[in-house]
Amino acid sequence: AVYEAAISGGQCFLFAAVYFAVTATAAHRPSCGRLLLAGTCAALALASRLSLAPFVAALLALLWWKMFWAMRPHWRQLVVPYALTAAPIVLAVASLAAYNHARFGSFRESGIDYMLSSTRARRGLVKGPFSHGFVRPNVLNMLFAPVRFDARFPYVLPDLGLHWSRKHPRLRYYVTEKIAGLVTAAPLLLLAIFAVPWRRPPDAAPLDWWVSLAIGSGGAVVLTLPLLTFFYCTMRYLGDVTPALSVLT
Repeated sequence: AVYEAAISGGQCFLFAAVYFAVTATAAHRPSCGRLLLAGTCAALALASRLSLAPFVAALLALLWWKMFWAMRPHWRQLVVPYALTAAPIVLAVASLAAYNHARFGSFRESGIDYMLSSTRARRGLVKGPFSHGFVRPNVLNMLFAPVRFDARFPYVLPDLGLHWSRKHPRLRYYVTEKIAGLVTAAPLLLLAIFAVPWRRPPDAAPLDWWVSLAIGSGGAVVLTLPLLTFFYCTMRYLGDVTPALSVLT
């Protein structure tokens, strides 16, 4: 289960990065050790799963903004904290680029051209794997894709998504594998939409409150953006977002 291992590793390091980022800036003075751990875990998440790049970038920007806002009179003291969080990510990106060049002769080729080998997948890669035109079928499949029943254990299995999404002429390069939608298979995760309270608790600092609100409400959205715009839809991709939805639920 190589694909699932990469997804699970990305989620593991991503949650660790969020934890260290939040706790590193909980006190008046940032913790350099936790900031380094936050940057290292974010880099490892990115190295495990490239689709986590938007979330890693958003988390880093949010962390930097919080530190700047909290230490405005002493902004020169932010050089070291900023460097501690950015250095591991820069090192990871440079290492991945060098690794790609050593394997495939290109800094940008991560191997996806060699993994997706079906005719439709090849055409989709040539036409462009990311497009806003794939948002609607991806949303519908990830939410409402049906299940099928079997006489053998485990009796309920994912099906090949919504059939119209594979036959629509404007989506002739759209690929679906076996998938069961969240509404169909895990409806309790929909409670995540009620996780963010709209009133700030009286004992919460305003800055911490807004940062937590941004992570909670924006995190799931940023995590799903690469999935919703991709021309390929499959069950394992839900592993990129269901851990966050589970925590919010």
